[in-house]
Amino acid sequence: MSRRQVDPVGALYAEVLGEAAWDQGGAELLLEVGDALSALGAAWASERTMRAFFLSAMVPAEKKREALARLLEPMPPLVRHFMRLLMRRGRGRIVDRVATAFEDYLDQKLGRVQVTLTTATPIEDAQKEAWIAELRIATGKEPVLHTEVKPELIAGAILQVGETIADGSTRRRLNEF
Repeated sequence: MSRRQVDPVGALYAEVLGEAAWDQGGAELLLEVGDALSALGAAWASERTMRAFFLSAMVPAEKKREALARLLEPMPPLVRHFMRLLMRRGRGRIVDRVATAFEDYLDQKLGRVQVTLTTATPIEDAQKEAWIAELRIATGKEPVLHTEVKPELIAGAILQVGETIADGSTRRRLNEF
């Protein structure tokens, strides 16, 4: 389950794209499409000038098509086709929401679970692997581990698996004292 709110229209487009990718190339193409869509979504969310260009009524449609073709050139053909379709249907505004929904679709389709491990100090690769192994057993899914360092925790860790949070930090214990 995702920790984010997913736009229903974005989720619908993500599912259709995901099913097309799965049908055309299985898990390999699904992951390739996911990487491309993630990059597009991040760019769309952070690049105000790019968004303004593609959403502006002042920019001729032909200029937008040319710019989109250049932007999408290194991406899988399915992503290029999908993005042209979104833009043609006037759905360019939801690119980042489709990308977010696609991440959730990938997790569901591939049996993954997003996990955030927050510690006071960085953890070593061996520790990460140990956490992943334990989480794989506990959840029955493939954990996608994200780590964060927050020195204010003092010691211990906060583990978030999906929407469940376990706070074993010293900061929490001191606050309860």
